[in-house]
Amino acid sequence: MLSNSESILQLRCSGCGANLSTAAEGVAGNGTVMLAHVCPFCESANVAPSHFSAQLPDVVLAFGIGADQAKEAVRRYLRSRPLAPRREVLNALPERFRGIYVPAYLYSATARCAFSATIIESYVTTEKDPQTQENKSVSHSYPVEFQGETQLRVRDIVVSASNSVSDTILETLKPFDLRLLRRYSPSLLLGFWAEQHAQSIADRKVSARRLADEVCTRQAVRFLPGDDQKNVVCNVVLEDEAIDPVLLPVWQISIPVGPNKHAVVYVNGQTGLCCGEVPASPWSVFWGVMGFVVFILAVISIIYGIYVWV
Repeated sequence: MLSNSESILQLRCSGCGANLSTAAEGVAGNGTVMLAHVCPFCESANVAPSHFSAQLPDVVLAFGIGADQAKEAVRRYLRSRPLAPRREVLNALPERFRGIYVPAYLYSATARCAFSATIIESYVTTEKDPQTQENKSVSHSYPVEFQGETQLRVRDIVVSASNSVSDTILETLKPFDLRLLRRYSPSLLLGFWAEQHAQSIADRKVSARRLADEVCTRQAVRFLPGDDQKNVVCNVVLEDEAIDPVLLPVWQISIPVGPNKHAVVYVNGQTGLCCGEVPASPWSVFWGVMGFVVFILAVISIIYGIYVWV
């Protein structure tokens, strides 16, 4: 078992400023130090040992899929994008697939919600048409002012504490199965990077509260009666708040798409769900245009052949 004081190597990237941690033991158990020369976030080679004090969290969500499964997930993800650089992924070097523990905060609270809304009630009557004298169904509706109060438990709201992986990316990669959270152990970092929590709890709590407010409003709407609602107002008061640092598993691949240009695809380290902005590959565009030209020429040849034959 690795010890906290001897096994963790602290590094800093002078390119993007990321504070990184990794296990100093070899991945294969041969004593080789796992010290990458390229930052997993910005592809900078300016990564050097540092003496910052890492505030490692108490809990970690361990990786559930390996690099091969992550690579296959990225291939499936790019398959739905015809011009995406699939060849670059197939030929990507293993070191371009990096497992990163992304820092985040896990927020929970008790919410007291006071809400008001205009409830639209509907009913149907049968009336006789004065012209045709036939019975027909007529819909009616009327508004009812409604007020209420409820108490909810808000749980498992995740906000990023990374300067490189945004809230939007984590939201797209959800869900993470937080039931599988484990106590932090240095051995969990073997073969992976872990970024230091770069944003404070106070700053991130503001975002977590905003998300909690949105969650409570959506849940309050589901409590409302009636066939429809409008003018919904929900006042949320959060109590018994708790926000804890956590590390989330994310595979990341950097795909070269041009000179000194890379696209990044992120993979949920549990489920294989992918997200990322991947521009079109020049080769994919070229072969796509060539295929379209060949198709047009084939159509023209067929039409010309029919014309000559006739």
